[in-house]
Amino acid sequence: MPPKGSKAPKGSKVRKAATKAKAKGDAASSGSGAPEAAVEGRVTDVKVELGGPQRKKRRVTVLQEAVWAEVVPPARRPFALFVKDQMKKSHLVSGRGGYRSKMKEVAELWRGLSDMEKQEWVSESKEEFEAQRAAAASLGMDTRRRKMPYVPAGRSSRAATPPGSVVADLPATLLGDWQVLPGEKIGEGTYGTVVKVQHVMTGHLAVAKVFKSGHGYQKEMDIYEKLDGHTSFLHVLAACTQPPLSWIVLPMLPGSLSRCQLAGEDLRAFAIQLARGLHYMHGIGNLHLDVKPANVLFCMSTRHAYLCDFSLQEAYPLPDRTSKNDGMPVMDYVTPQYRPPELWTAPFFVKHPKRYVSTWTDVWSYGATILEVAGGRPAFSGKDIKELRDTIAAYCEHRNGPGSFRESDLWVKVPAWVRQLCWHACDPASYRRASLSGSRAGLPWLHSFQR
Repeated sequence: MPPKGSKAPKGSKVRKAATKAKAKGDAASSGSGAPEAAVEGRVTDVKVELGGPQRKKRRVTVLQEAVWAEVVPPARRPFALFVKDQMKKSHLVSGRGGYRSKMKEVAELWRGLSDMEKQEWVSESKEEFEAQRAAAASLGMDTRRRKMPYVPAGRSSRAATPPGSVVADLPATLLGDWQVLPGEKIGEGTYGTVVKVQHVMTGHLAVAKVFKSGHGYQKEMDIYEKLDGHTSFLHVLAACTQPPLSWIVLPMLPGSLSRCQLAGEDLRAFAIQLARGLHYMHGIGNLHLDVKPANVLFCMSTRHAYLCDFSLQEAYPLPDRTSKNDGMPVMDYVTPQYRPPELWTAPFFVKHPKRYVSTWTDVWSYGATILEVAGGRPAFSGKDIKELRDTIAAYCEHRNGPGSFRESDLWVKVPAWVRQLCWHACDPASYRRASLSGSRAGLPWLHSFQR
């Protein structure tokens, strides 16, 4: 026991007991029938008083969401760039204390610099922000949106489609967290409909492909899973296969290169990235079988090409067939203007399709695509299928000599490296066509980009 008149040491049993007795007495004097609850309530009050008002959650902008999803490039402030450069020059910092001391040193260095000395990092920061804004604008993002779009309470994903909507045949206006925008139908193909959608939380614009059958959805999802992570292909933002709808949401880019023309470094970047994408696709054992400008998306601000639309893709080598109902006829692969000559002359039923369809099929289409984008018009054209077939046959028979393809206006006006590329890629003999990996003499300049 402590001496009379002195306080018990803090934390001792005697002082704890005295504190508890005093709390019970206060509760009894206030008339409360639950003294323990009163003590707990006081503790809670103290916690609230010490903690102060809760901090509001920071709103996330559409631009931040896009940066986190790696849809647009990040942009840093001048000081962040300065810190990065200083950290590269210094040795590794170990521990939290060492990192804090190093950051203090860097901050002191930054404050000691003049405006002229900071100009290097200021200029670099401006370039990053300009590239970020350009990429966001090319994707159609509303970067000013900071609040969540208003969605009426209790709204169901099976809400009625507005009258007159071009997606009136779709039984829902919400595809998961993505709102189908009325009047924004992009296109329709054999396997589904492509519409523009918007995320209900962030306002991010994207493209949704709604499939007419589950088979088309599964076939396309399988290839997207195999291609996930490569820079020449779009990544899936969301997907669902629940009757009656199957859909895939992909990032929205400005558009395809159909009826567009590129030149200079844009053309070279397009050719290299398309070759890289096809080379990777062939490496995992798949053929695209529909390479054309309309199936390639190109972002002008970043000079990045994305290969899309895998509705005709097949795993190779193609398996042998026993009847006419085993798969589609080989002559139906590839859009006619980009179809190689061996598919034009193939019979309706082919028992061994791998003799006609392989990586060289995509190589021919690749050469025809590059030539069209460089020249501004299709390399092979005709009023109908018969005339188009005769044009390709004439090209194969007379590639050289007077009046040949090499003397046409399209061939003359494209750059020399495009002529070299297309000459080897569009060889009539499939076994002589250049390799997209750059291992043959036809495309030596691509070799460094395939390592």
